[in-house]
Amino acid sequence: MNELYLVDPNGYRRHLANEASFHVLFRSFDDIKQRADIRDIAEGPEFSADIHIASPRGSNDWFLMTDGKKNPITPAGAAKCDFDYNNVVAVNPILVRDVPVGVTWI
Repeated sequence: MNELYLVDPNGYRRHLANEASFHVLFRSFDDIKQRADIRDIAEGPEFSADIHIASPRGSNDWFLMTDGKKNPITPAGAAKCDFDYNNVVAVNPILVRDVPVGVTWI
């Protein structure tokens, strides 16, 4: 696997730790955009290897869970990133409630 990055809402390119992380978030490699200027985008910290999208049961909210934070994902953010809704993990709300809030993906 070549290096894969996701540009976060703050404009930093962030490395996906492994191929499994990619498959947890996205549908296929077909929508990857190759950019000759990727190294020109400021680099942020690598996403944690346990990155995933969680949704508290009984809620329509989605959170990108990584780096010890829950990062809210708006419907527009999910569409823009082409996150795979089939891989959203339904969790007990208590598992998300007390996690610090990160940046919103819009």
